[in-house]
Amino acid sequence: MERIHPDWKTSVVLPLVAAVTLCFPLEGTAAFILDNLGTDFDDPPSLGFSAIPPTTGYAVGFQIDAGSDLALSTVTITARAVNNTSPFVLQIFTDAGGIPGSADPGFSISSAPIGTGALADYAFLGSGTFLAGSTYWLVASTTDSGDYEWGNRGTYTPNGATFSGTYVFFDSAWVDVGFPLSMQLDASPVPEPAQSGMVAALFLVACSMTHIIRRRAASIASTSR
Repeated sequence: MERIHPDWKTSVVLPLVAAVTLCFPLEGTAAFILDNLGTDFDDPPSLGFSAIPPTTGYAVGFQIDAGSDLALSTVTITARAVNNTSPFVLQIFTDAGGIPGSADPGFSISSAPIGTGALADYAFLGSGTFLAGSTYWLVASTTDSGDYEWGNRGTYTPNGATFSGTYVFFDSAWVDVGFPLSMQLDASPVPEPAQSGMVAALFLVACSMTHIIRRRAASIASTSR
């Protein structure tokens, strides 16, 4: 009598699916692409801003390396609040000829409460895709008249992106200040379309094998009665 192995799901189908996942991961592991959180504070140790002019925000520019697009996962900064209870707003801006342009609608960064004590690190969850070779700006602002202070630290370590400058929004214009404000960007590689298509094709093969084996098992079961 012809038999189908009773554990065919784990002996045939699941190993195939596992192999597809290992060989063609849908998304890489998130890692920092630009970071200076481990460096010492510069002088001054922080730069302040509020919703009241003249100083109403800061921006850190960075260029994504050529090669792979990157999916933003986390933004970590060093900051503290000074009489400010409104959100510390972080946004990704486009580049406009070497200065921040406008908020990129393809990105979203969550809000997080900022403490009033000493400067400390705060992580914000993010989403959106950085295009390879493109320049972006991380822009901080607030809607409150109280101050926020953004930590001022040392040289950035590049690992997928390169620091391109720091600007302050002063008297309604972006002005170059050059300070490397504290920041860590975490992102993961975005799979190429061809790679994603191969994953989908192999998954369909696995599903087809499952269906064929099920029909074969049912046929054998019915003829053996």
